[in-house]
Amino acid sequence: MFQCLEGSVLQRLEGNVFCLNTRRRRVPDPRHQEGTLVNVYSILQSAAATAYEHADNQTGSNRKVAMGVVHLIELAQLKMDSVLDEQPINSSS
Repeated sequence: MFQCLEGSVLQRLEGNVFCLNTRRRRVPDPRHQEGTLVNVYSILQSAAATAYEHADNQTGSNRKVAMGVVHLIELAQLKMDSVLDEQPINSSS
């Protein structure tokens, strides 16, 4: 039996099972946004390294899919770069 984590509901679509997050999103505290963005960027770097490693071990269409994931991660990293570049410098910390 398939179970979702707390705060998610089970949905079925065309024979596939998905867990949809039903939690309300909190508005982030502006004092912690920069640190959160830096953490997300670090997670994206780890995901990119993992995806590259996986792609190196694949051939054919499987490699193309893995490289597609790498490309999506790189796009997310570029977006994070632009957000981080727009953050004001906080001299009070």
